[in-house]
Amino acid sequence: MRAYHLSVLGLDESATKADVKSSYRLLSKRYHPDVNKSPDAQEQFIRIKEAYEYLTKPPVYEETRIYYNEEQAARERWRNEYRRKAREKAFEQQRLQRELINRLISWFKPVAIGVLIFNSLLVVDFVLPFRNHEQKIEGINRVYETAGYKTGNRRAVYRYDEMLFNDFTMLFDRGEVINLDHYDKAVVEATIIFSRPMYAIITVDGKAERHKQIYNIYYVFGFLIPIMISLSVLFLKLKKPMQKLNASIVLFVFSIIQLFLYFL
Repeated sequence: MRAYHLSVLGLDESATKADVKSSYRLLSKRYHPDVNKSPDAQEQFIRIKEAYEYLTKPPVYEETRIYYNEEQAARERWRNEYRRKAREKAFEQQRLQRELINRLISWFKPVAIGVLIFNSLLVVDFVLPFRNHEQKIEGINRVYETAGYKTGNRRAVYRYDEMLFNDFTMLFDRGEVINLDHYDKAVVEATIIFSRPMYAIITVDGKAERHKQIYNIYYVFGFLIPIMISLSVLFLKLKKPMQKLNASIVLFVFSIIQLFLYFL
């Protein structure tokens, strides 16, 4: 029995009481259930404690079988009680975790519904005929962006043209409109619901030129709309809490990106 308990503490027959105490302190900290979350940590911690108690208070003489059975029964009761408390603690932690997940899901459900409605309206807005807005062109600018961050050779790069109307601001491919030195009138074609500018019809010397917005929530980034609709529907249809939580995280990230692009 002594050899077994020594092996539990990683010691041999030559170990002293000081060795036993030192090994017990080290192993009990390593396998304490509050620190070690492995499945067998609790069982190992019990063995370590039993070994320490046996080796530090060994019986001088063999007691009667009745005493041994009572001691064994007491240890078994202690072990069962420890396991019961550990199971209750683990169950309580799982219950609190489930409650938190369900609370987060319930909070996000209106968001998912809002995302679904917003993107459905975007589809309708794009399909409906555009509305014409007569505009005055207030200015045309070259827009530069800084490039060369990776090489350390920073420089201004001409990216696109910006046209300022009295109600809209539109972006076009570089060089597309910057050379318009005069113009008669301008009309902006915008969506009906969200009033997103899509095209600019500029009349120069009696000739109408139609210029397309370089990008917006519909052009270039329009692929996000079906993704957002699919994610929101998926979130509403999923049943398992963890799956709904993962879907809500992905949907939240894409929602932030889409809102940024909408107001760009």
